[in-house]
Amino acid sequence: MVLVRPQKRSGLARMLGLHGMDATLCDSLQAPILFARTSQPYKRILLPVSDSDLNIHSAETAIDITRQLEATLTAINVDLPRYISGLPEEDIHSEVVPIRRLSELYEVPLDYRHREGNPIRQLLKEATQHDLVVVARRWGRRDNFFDPDVALRIARAASCSVLVITIRPEA
Repeated sequence: MVLVRPQKRSGLARMLGLHGMDATLCDSLQAPILFARTSQPYKRILLPVSDSDLNIHSAETAIDITRQLEATLTAINVDLPRYISGLPEEDIHSEVVPIRRLSELYEVPLDYRHREGNPIRQLLKEATQHDLVVVARRWGRRDNFFDPDVALRIARAASCSVLVITIRPEA
């Protein structure tokens, strides 16, 4: 694990999708990056979940940290409002099912929360009540205005520490 300070990017770099120093660091090192803030000890861990296949990577790490630190684990899923997304009720909570099974396997209690709205804003709001956010991202992911890299946006703006796990494509 590598410990760094959160890095700010200019608005122009965000608009154009230029890699910042944090994205370059995440992509070049084959280790999780901890964007540290003064929120130790880690007793409340937040795990954002989505319909991505990256969920299981961040969930495994979050569950391991939760067990080692005897912390609490909260999974949160943020969807666009239903009138925009059009998601049926049964699809809304399906992302947390594999994570709930994994936490039961390791006997880690899981608190689940669902929110609607802007995903980054809602995750940042929830992060204020936690000490550590564990999130995964894809290697080489561009971050621009229309297609944000949620993991790095959270790492830059969260009030607590954020552990970013970069997943490389399998060869």
